Amino acid sequence: LHQGVPESGRPWEFTFDQAYDGASRQADIYTDTVQELVVGFLDGYNATVLLYGHTGSGKTFTAGTASVGIVEEEDQGIIPRAICQIFEEVADRQSKNPGTIYKILVSFIEIYNEEIKD
Repeated sequence: LHQGVPESGRPWEFTFDQAYDGASRQADIYTDTVQELVVGFLDGYNATVLLYGHTGSGKTFTAGTASVGIVEEEDQGIIPRAICQIFEEVADRQSKNPGTIYKILVSFIEIYNEEIKD
């Protein structure tokens, strides 16, 4: 739990679902934090994943946006894993219910040095 008082003077607090250290594996991070969000997303719920940390803490690596080249499967980040899971789940669901149509809308932004990249 993190607490503070912003300029408005009203106290705020928030919690983290997970925190990881440098020895954490990409697959474990994905399984622990994102995998069930993707299932919920396909069930009709909104889902948001926020990576927060100081410069150099590994957010870009964990998201999987650092390189567009070929990356070893064990080093794939959240975004490539989520995309794979989404399309695998859709294919599986469509094979069980051929009349079902899926429309997938996804947004992605990166804020780097206080500049938005989309």
